[in-house]
Amino acid sequence: MENWLVVSETTIIKVVLSVISIFTVMIVITRINGLRTFAKMSSFDFAATIAIDSVLASIVLNINQSLVKGTIALACIVAFQSIFSWLRRKSKTMQHLISNDPVVLMYQGEIFYEN
Repeated sequence: MENWLVVSETTIIKVVLSVISIFTVMIVITRINGLRTFAKMSSFDFAATIAIDSVLASIVLNINQSLVKGTIALACIVAFQSIFSWLRRKSKTMQHLISNDPVVLMYQGEIFYEN
């Protein structure tokens, strides 16, 4: 019986193997897709990073989750992020629809409340 202070050896081994496996998968996916997976944080990139983190955490902490299912989920998130970024770069219309223009909120100590 497990509680919040006692964990079986089997559970510890599963968690350690899950961490090693899923982070290896994440390194491979990042090497294939490039460092942009975690760089240049647009709002979409930030959301994708949060989704990736959530998948990683659920796979590592939930011993009933499949590593294959987690790997597929990670690959899909990163692939969608890549396609989304490519569309944003290639199409002015998509860039305009997806990206927000920066807004100046403060300049030289003056807050622009209207922004």
